[in-house]
Amino acid sequence: MLTGAAGGLGRVLRPRLRDWAHAVRISDRDDCGAADPGEEIVRADLADAAAVHELLEGVDAVPRWALQAADMKTMTPDELKQRIASGLLSFIKAGVRLVGHDAGPVRAPLTALADDEVRLLRSLVDAAGGAQP
Repeated sequence: MLTGAAGGLGRVLRPRLRDWAHAVRISDRDDCGAADPGEEIVRADLADAAAVHELLEGVDAVPRWALQAADMKTMTPDELKQRIASGLLSFIKAGVRLVGHDAGPVRAPLTALADDEVRLLRSLVDAAGGAQP
């Protein structure tokens, strides 16, 4: 899933995602234009918790974008895939902690989630029924 798809970084990322994902859900609170092949457009405001839960239905991955648009333009597809996987690892570690397990520290070059990211992740874990035995 790509949020902020109508923005500057979103417009840079959107065509690059097609190279490695079989289907991408594109979202923004503003108009994203027409869907390209392999895209599904869902207009949503991320400030609306109900809209976010609906937006995430059936989504396998939500990348944490810690890149500037200028960086994206110089990255190869393999470098982009590695950066996305690194961001997902930070989310996985935070999620494991939220359900009561030790995930170990987040080590450089990764960064731990910001407080607002942890709050959002907590709401998603809670909505999914919390920790399962």
